[in-house]
Formats: sequence, C-alpha cells, structure tokens
Amino acid sequence: KIGELQIKSGDFDESMKNLETALKIDHNSPDAYFWLGYDYRERKDTAKAIIGFQKAVELKPDYEEAYVILGLLYSSRKDPKGLEYYSSALRLNPHDTAALYDKGKYYQDIDSFQSAIDEYNKITALNADYRDANYGIAYCLFHEKKFDDAIGYFSKVLMKNPYDSGAHYGRGLCYKGLGQYDKWRKETNIAEGLDTKKKQPDK
Repeated sequence: KIGELQIKSGDFDESMKNLETALKIDHNSPDAYFWLGYDYRERKDTAKAIIGFQKAVELKPDYEEAYVILGLLYSSRKDPKGLEYYSSALRLNPHDTAALYDKGKYYQDIDSFQSAIDEYNKITALNADYRDANYGIAYCLFHEKKFDDAIGYFSKVLMKNPYDSGAHYGRGLCYKGLGQYDKWRKETNIAEGLDTKKKQPDK
C-alpha cells in the first residue's frame, strides 16, 4: 500500500523498492504486480509494464482495471491484442464506459469507423450525454463524409457545452464539406476565439 501511495505522489524509486519487498513476502500478490506494472508504465518502460499487468491478471482473472490498462498499452502500438484485453474487461463489466470508449478509440485510430461507432453507441445507450462518445461518433461520420449526421452529433456536444472549441471546429468542417462556407467561417471564428481565451492568463 505504501508503494501504491508513493506512485501516486511520484516517488517511483521508493515505490519500486517497496513493491519488490512486498513480492518477496508474497510472490502471488496481484496488487503488487499491478502497481509494479503501473510504476514501469509511468517510467515509459512499456515492456516491463505489460509483464506486471499480465502477471496481475494471471493471478487474479477478474482484475478489470489491469485488463483495461493492458488494452491501452497494446492499443498504443495499434496491436489488435488490445481488443482482446478490452473484451476481457467488458466481460467482467459490460457497462464499463472507459473500456468501451478505449475500444472505440482503437477502432477509430485504425480508421475502422463503423466499428468505432458501434462501440460509442453502446456508451450513449448508457449515457446519452457522454461527450467523448458523441464527439467520437461525429468524428467518424465526418471521415465517412456523412456531414449532416456528423453535424447532429457535434451539435449534441455543444448543447451540453457551448464552449467546446473542438466541436465548433468539427461542425465547421462539416459545413465546409457541404459547401456552406459562411457557416464554416462562423464556426471556425467561434472556435478560434474560444481557444484564444483559454490561452490568456487569468487576471
């Protein structure tokens, strides 16, 4: 537990010592392997991080969080093995919106847009206002040149947060794709104004 707290405070050298000591006491501790994997992940040592998380799920097959992180680590390499780990997490908890989103994002990143939309729709069925899922659907529809449909999802994001510059940019690009250049310029100006405001220091 001390090692876990030290990771959260950024003291990775001390956390490593304590986690290794914990494993000497109990070499079958899934939590110790999980946090050891986390430590290596923070150090950008992906190979050793994967070993730690894999050992954690080997010892504790229902370790949902470890499956999700393994999915992220493999997905960052665009390795389809990431999908297997997301599926393992979702078998344990079909309503895990983080795992559903990460799985959808994997498909999005490899340009498998319909598969991504299918995963994002599972999230919006649970939470209709989930920003990243609605934005992800809009992004995929835009890349499929379904501009009118994409506008609807970008607008849904903006109904919850009118100051979302990314959604304004996206909606603007859809208008551009439809040849509605006045609306495109208007959305772009709004987005640029919001981004400029974010960069200004607080007075």
